[in-house]
Amino acid sequence: MSNKIVMTFEAYQTYNDYQKKGNWGSPEDLVADVKLTIKHATPTFDDKWIKSIADQSDDAKGIKFEIKLSTGDVLHAFKIGSMRGSWELYLNKKKKSQQEIRTELIKKSLSPLEQWELAWKSHDTYYNYSDSHDVWKSGVASEKNIVALYDKLSASDKKKAYKIYTERDNQSTKSFPEFKGL
Repeated sequence: MSNKIVMTFEAYQTYNDYQKKGNWGSPEDLVADVKLTIKHATPTFDDKWIKSIADQSDDAKGIKFEIKLSTGDVLHAFKIGSMRGSWELYLNKKKKSQQEIRTELIKKSLSPLEQWELAWKSHDTYYNYSDSHDVWKSGVASEKNIVALYDKLSASDKKKAYKIYTERDNQSTKSFPEFKGL
């Protein structure tokens, strides 16, 4: 049995790749693109999560941005394709997907009540009416997650969650003791 070393060379896009194409790919375009990509990776799609964006591009290594987040974390984004949104993301020097980054930021920076509220507000209440089994499974998983997050709340946070729920859903006939987070 022999040990083989596998080397990979990732081809990151450079600004020169965009000069040939014409209309899209200026440094301003790429800053806007990376900012939108990062906003999709944050819990609430706000600018408040992004503290600064620095272009650290190099003609030899490719287009790279360093994004400092308000949480103190550092994101590095490497342009991997010519399409908008084609970025390879590293959170604190570890390669992560947008969803993994979002999940980590939610756990790290939001209180349990804010986590419940975010999950509850993003829940699709009409998943039962879908023809797609995947949508139904996702809806059931979402409900279980909301109930689990609610169960972890303190008594005072449960009262706040019930107040948030009744303010948004005026037709609710559930009393506080009946309320289980959804």
